[in-house]
Amino acid sequence: MLNLCIETKRLKKINKDYASIDSVLKWILVTCFGYTGYRNAKFGQIQVHERITETSRELLTQIKEMAENIGYGVLHGIVDCLLVIG
Repeated sequence: MLNLCIETKRLKKINKDYASIDSVLKWILVTCFGYTGYRNAKFGQIQVHERITETSRELLTQIKEMAENIGYGVLHGIVDCLLVIG
């Protein structure tokens, strides 16, 4: 699913018809992520939710360090974005 999402992001730059597919895939992934952390979820597992947030945190830290190494400052970071100044 994630690979399909990455591919549609690439394709929507070439053909705008892929923008709606990209949006649908994004919301499916967002919903799945939220469901994994819901304590009453029939099929959710908190370990999956924790691993997703751990990976996100690791990636944001790496990107923050990359930005700082090339001279940018990082003002703030949350969930899936960094506010960079430079």
